[in-house]
Amino acid sequence: MSYVLTLVRETGILAEDLAFCRRNLCVEKEEWLSKGTAVDFFLDQQISQKHFNEIKLFNKTDVFYQPVKDRQKKALFIDMDATLLNGETLDQVAKHMGVQDKVTAITEQAMRGEIDFISAFKRRISLLRGASSNLFDQVYKETPLQSGAVELVRTLKENGVYIVLISGGLKYFTEKAAVQLELDEHYGNDLVLEGGFFTGDVIDPILNGPVKEKILRDISQKRNLQSSECLAVGDGANDRYMLKAAGCGMGFYPKDRLLPSCDQVIFHNDLKAVLYAQGYRLTCGQVVGQ
Repeated sequence: MSYVLTLVRETGILAEDLAFCRRNLCVEKEEWLSKGTAVDFFLDQQISQKHFNEIKLFNKTDVFYQPVKDRQKKALFIDMDATLLNGETLDQVAKHMGVQDKVTAITEQAMRGEIDFISAFKRRISLLRGASSNLFDQVYKETPLQSGAVELVRTLKENGVYIVLISGGLKYFTEKAAVQLELDEHYGNDLVLEGGFFTGDVIDPILNGPVKEKILRDISQKRNLQSSECLAVGDGANDRYMLKAAGCGMGFYPKDRLLPSCDQVIFHNDLKAVLYAQGYRLTCGQVVGQ
């Protein structure tokens, strides 16, 4: 069996979709990862483009198609805002300070390519001058973990996977997430605090897309990992570098500019879909190793 097609639909995979796969694909083996919601079809030959295009249109279903070899990765590199966390921490700080509209306007300029990430980041950060460390603490408490994040981290750690959080946001928040979830490493931008208040400055170098890629490559080399053994997950254009550098780059509700860099995408399910894509099973409400 050379290939595996995985269907994930949290509200239940439709009977007609299962029938389509069984009828049109050369299925050698079928295995449920979570009864009713996630299933693997193992195949000896590739799916035709026609059939694959039809499968991708299955209603509210995430579809993963890949070689069986190196399916389960040894390292996960994951973005923070709108990926591991269900929210944008900088936007939340700006909202508390009454400057959200200004911060959002700069973000939109960067998304249109009118200004580069580093310039946009510094301009947004400068608007947060005077924010207290207590406010940052409050924002983190108000920003929930993404649904499925706990299961994702717990399962991968139980199976010996090295987990690295890499964010173009603030290290102040990546540290809190890393401690809460017991991640192996974390990276973010260092802000300058004086007397418990943010000065509006950050410490260079700014952690942008190319730096995310460098971190992934450096850690992979240090841990003697091939790119095929690495998984990167993110949602924004700034993640495209690390997604392209990983053996599998997965978009989690990805922005349009990230889509061309994604090997796999999640559009309908929570972070447990990252586990199902790698062949982990759900038993008695808990995801377990294959």
